[in-house]
Amino acid sequence: GNSVNGVSEAWCWIVGLVFLFSSMFVLMNFGSYYMQFLAIIVFTGIGILFHLAGIRRSFHIVLLSLPLSLVLPMTGEHQLMFPSEILVVAFGLSVVMNSIKNPSGFSDWMHQPLTQVIICYLLFLIVSVYFSEMTLVSIKSVIIKILFIISFYGGGFIYFRQRKNDGKFITYYLFPLLIVVMVV
Repeated sequence: GNSVNGVSEAWCWIVGLVFLFSSMFVLMNFGSYYMQFLAIIVFTGIGILFHLAGIRRSFHIVLLSLPLSLVLPMTGEHQLMFPSEILVVAFGLSVVMNSIKNPSGFSDWMHQPLTQVIICYLLFLIVSVYFSEMTLVSIKSVIIKILFIISFYGGGFIYFRQRKNDGKFITYYLFPLLIVVMVV
């Protein structure tokens, strides 16, 4: 059958049907959690698209969006940096999928000395959650730190393994930053 980057059309239909039926199930049984469920679907969908597009293109999109993001008020005190936070989460999922698809690259990343120091730091944070007075806030903080480490350290490791990406990194970040400077 037809395929896109090695993913057959049948798998696309299967995944689509799973999302459709699971969203119907959540809506019917857990209506109050539907917005969180939709957010997970959006993050996962963009992450899959980033994975299919490749780390290089995805990293460029994330870099272009960072300086141009806006604060969107959500419910109550919650805010969202749009589109950068959504793209960072999706890019983190893409990095995880890339690590599953390419275990040798993941192994190279895990054997870096800085990676081992970061793992010790994350283990310390996870243990400190147990002793925290505000456990939920600490858990959210650890999850966000893990996500940013996967996205920017893991994604950066994959991105900079290719020498041709060194100069493009600066270009893709500075161009939108210059737009912000000119507007402000």
